[in-house]
Amino acid sequence: MAARYKIRATFFVVEPDAGELAGLAQLANTGILRAVISQTFPLAEGRNAFESGAGTRRPGKTVLVVR
Repeated sequence: MAARYKIRATFFVVEPDAGELAGLAQLANTGILRAVISQTFPLAEGRNAFESGAGTRRPGKTVLVVR
């Protein structure tokens, strides 16, 4: 779909880094960084959440809700 609009899209997975995560948390706490959430799923629907990434969806993160 990205090619259709002449943009480049990249999918990637990163390893957690405590220092970088702390820096991101600080940016989020001050409002400089804002996460875009595409959709949410209850934890029990984790498989559905994972599989939702295979299709077309709105931009943003998929979030598992833990209560």
